[in-house]
Amino acid sequence: MSGLSFNVSIWGTGAGSVQLERSYDGVLFLPVTEAAQICAWTAPASESWKEDQVGVFYRLNNTVYTSGTFNYLISQ
Repeated sequence: MSGLSFNVSIWGTGAGSVQLERSYDGVLFLPVTEAAQICAWTAPASESWKEDQVGVFYRLNNTVYTSGTFNYLISQ
């Protein structure tokens, strides 16, 4: 079924950057962009997203790590 909503939440004591990435084959992941900005967070956040296609993979990638712990949840 297309048009499914999902949530992304990030929290913890981590210092660095975490970005949302998408893949259509489960191998090649690309940064998700919205209004030409990469969806990356450097502080706790919680957002809702909607995917219009079936079989798309998402992951959070810790692109910059300085210290601490990042906690995350991707859920429907």
